[in-house]
Amino acid sequence: MRIDPRYADAHRNLAAALHAAGSSEEAIRHYRDAVRLSPDFAEAYFDLANVLAVSGRFEESVAALKATLRADPNHAKARHLLRTLPKQVQHHGPAGDPARVPAPAGAR
Repeated sequence: MRIDPRYADAHRNLAAALHAAGSSEEAIRHYRDAVRLSPDFAEAYFDLANVLAVSGRFEESVAALKATLRADPNHAKARHLLRTLPKQVQHHGPAGDPARVPAPAGAR
């Protein structure tokens, strides 16, 4: 499939199809292209955040959620996900790996 490389909506649509087909890394690349082309594209940032979260890339997901809220401060779904992701980061650690959870302050 060929898309206009300058059309952010096309990148978002292609990314959604790729993610549904199980190609998360390619989907992430196209979501990033969409927001690069249209920096105020809140829905593309939100979709990117979801794919990153599902992939266990929680810190990147939080960053995408914050970008969503910069583009649309009233984005209720982004606010909700942003409240729930820190719990995921604490449980799974920085890269989704339970072994990488930082030790509590003062622990040896």
